[in-house]
Amino acid sequence: MTYTYILLFFVAYASLKYVSASYTWDPSGYVMYCPCMGRLGNQMEQFLGSLRFSKNLNRTMIVPPWIAYDSRADTSFTPYDKWFDFDELQKFHRVIPMETFMNEFASKHWPDDGKSRVIFCPKMAIERSPDSKSCPAKIGNPFGPFWDSFHIDFTGGSEVYSHGILSISSSKGWNKEYPPERYPVIALMGAPGAFPIAESDRGLQKYVKWSETMINLAEDFIDKHLKRPYIGIHLRNGIDWKRACSHVKDITHHFMGSPQCCGYNKQHQLTEEMCFPSKDSIVNKVKQIAKLHGATHIFIATDEDPMIKELSETGLQLVKYDENYPIADLAILTMADAFIGNCVSTFTSFVVRDREVKDMPNYFFSFDHQHAKIIHDDL
Repeated sequence: MTYTYILLFFVAYASLKYVSASYTWDPSGYVMYCPCMGRLGNQMEQFLGSLRFSKNLNRTMIVPPWIAYDSRADTSFTPYDKWFDFDELQKFHRVIPMETFMNEFASKHWPDDGKSRVIFCPKMAIERSPDSKSCPAKIGNPFGPFWDSFHIDFTGGSEVYSHGILSISSSKGWNKEYPPERYPVIALMGAPGAFPIAESDRGLQKYVKWSETMINLAEDFIDKHLKRPYIGIHLRNGIDWKRACSHVKDITHHFMGSPQCCGYNKQHQLTEEMCFPSKDSIVNKVKQIAKLHGATHIFIATDEDPMIKELSETGLQLVKYDENYPIADLAILTMADAFIGNCVSTFTSFVVRDREVKDMPNYFFSFDHQHAKIIHDDL
C-alpha cells in the first residue's frame, strides 16, 4: 500500500466521521427537556421514556447532559457521549446533543426573540409558581442552573398542558395542538418519560451502550482487580434511604424502581425488608449466589456502607472502586457474571435493564420471585 493511498484512506475515513456527526435542521421539530427529577438512576428511567415520546411525535430528541450532584448546592453537567455511545441512539430514533443544537440551530430556528422560546409546563406546576400564572421552569436547583448553562430564557412565555396530553397515546394531540411550523421546539419543564419507567420502554435499554472510554475504564479495572466469575452487588443503605423505606407500608402505588420486583401489575407485595434489606439477609444472599456461580470475587457498589466487615465472612475477595464515581460502578456492575441489587433502587434498575437485554442473570436482596407473596386484590 503506497503512502498516497494510505493518506487518501484516512482522509476519506475522517470525512465519513464528520458526515456522521453533522446535523441538518429537522422540519418535523424537536423535543427538549430538563432531566431535573432526581439523581442519575431516576434520570435514566425517564430518559428512555423521553426517547419513546420523541419518536411517537416524530420529532428529533434533543439529548440533554446528565446532571450529577456534587453536593446539595452544586451540580455538574456531563454530555451524554462521555459515558454512552451516541450513535447507538440513532438506531432507534433521531437525536441531537443539546450542546450541538444550541450552537448550530438555536439562534436561527429558535431565537431568543421574545416569542419563540416557550416553556411547556404542567398545570400543577403553574399553580405552585409565585404568580400562579407562569411556569417556574428556572426556579430552584437544578432547574435554574440547567437552563442557564445553555443561556436559555423562556421569553416567549409558558404553555400549559394537562397530565393526559403528556401520555404516549396522545402524540396526535401534541402534533395537532402544537404543530412544528409554529412550535419548532417543544421545551418541557421536566422529562416526558414515565417514572418509574414504563414496562414497554424497558427494552429501549439496548440502545444505551457504553462509550469506548467507559468500556476501557471498566475492563481495565476488572482485569486488574477482579477474577471471573465475579458477582456485582449494589447496596443502598444510606440514612436517607432507610427513612424512605420506613414508609413502604403506607405506599399503595409503585415506589421508585419497585416494579422490577413487584411487577407492573403489583403481582408481589413490596415490603420494608425488600427496600432496606437486613445485613444478615445480604450476607446470606451473597453466599448463595456466589456458590451458584462459583464466584470468588465480589464487586461492591454502595451509596454509603460497603459492609466490608460483614461480607468478609463470606470468604470472597471484596473489591470496591477506589473513587466515588457512580458511573464507573454502573459499568462494572453491568459486566459482572451475576448481579444482586436492591428492589426499589433506580440505580439497580439501570443495571438490571442493561443485563436483561443481554440475557445476563440478575438477583435481588430479600426477594425471591418463586417464594414472594402474591397480592390478591378483592374484586
